[in-house]
Amino acid sequence: YTGLAASAAERGELEKARDYLDRALELAPDSPDLKVYRDKLEAARLVAAAETAARGGETARAAELLRQAHRLDPANREIAAWQRRLEARSLLARAQEAASRLQFREAARLLRKAHKLAPDDDAIRAFEKLLKKQLKSR
Repeated sequence: YTGLAASAAERGELEKARDYLDRALELAPDSPDLKVYRDKLEAARLVAAAETAARGGETARAAELLRQAHRLDPANREIAAWQRRLEARSLLARAQEAASRLQFREAARLLRKAHKLAPDDDAIRAFEKLLKKQLKSR
């Protein structure tokens, strides 16, 4: 069943892969390797759900899904990177809101935090440029 689970996971069929792993665990319930594999597979499923939630603007749900995934697979760097990007986008939104209220210092502070978390994020860099223009014109 583990081979079938691996094949299903490679095809992106995470639910099917989890079903195969559950069957394997029925046969070998004390297998630590199968439990670790199941946790990693579940973490991957949660990351996929978080990506969908984030694209739909559900950042709080995406953050919670990523926290759950991180608990299952704490060594996974992809999850940690996703968490940083999501936090950076949340800070960006707060910075944009502060700027719309003409609270430019607060916006700049939030933007610096966002930039530290995701220095390569194009949206953060674009808003930094815009905010600098606004600050120079004042």
